[in-house]
Amino acid sequence: MTLLRAANAGATFFLELGALAALAALGSWGFRAGSGPIVATGLGVGAPLLAALLWGAFVAPKAAVPLPAPLPFILGRAILGLGAVALFAGHPTLALAFAAAVALNAALPAASPDGHDGHDEHDRQDHWAGVAAGGHR
Repeated sequence: MTLLRAANAGATFFLELGALAALAALGSWGFRAGSGPIVATGLGVGAPLLAALLWGAFVAPKAAVPLPAPLPFILGRAILGLGAVALFAGHPTLALAFAAAVALNAALPAASPDGHDGHDEHDRQDHWAGVAAGGHR
C-alpha cells in the first residue's frame, strides 16, 4: 500500500467517524425544518435514519446489497456531503472544513499511481488478510 493510499484510508476512517456528527446534524436540521411537531419529528428522526440505512445497505464494507465499484464510494461521499450541508446551518466553519475533507478524500484516489482507491472489496480483503496474519498491509 502506498503512503498516499494509507493516508487516504486513515482519512476515510476519520471521515466515517465524522459521519456520526453528520447524522446528528441531519437530525438537528430535520427538527428545525419541520413546520409542525409531527413533521419536525419525522424529519429529525427520519433523515439520519435514512442516511444510516443507505450507508449500511450500500456503502459499508459488509453492505447488505453490494454495489459495483465505484458506486459505494460515490454514495458514501454524497451522504457525507449532505451531512456537511446540514451542519452548515448551525456551524458553517466546521461544515466547510468537513466538506473540504470529504472532497479531498474523494479526490485523492485519482492521484494514486496504482489507480486503486482503497474502497473496493479487493482492497478490504487485502487489508483484513494482513490484519489476520498479524500485521497491517
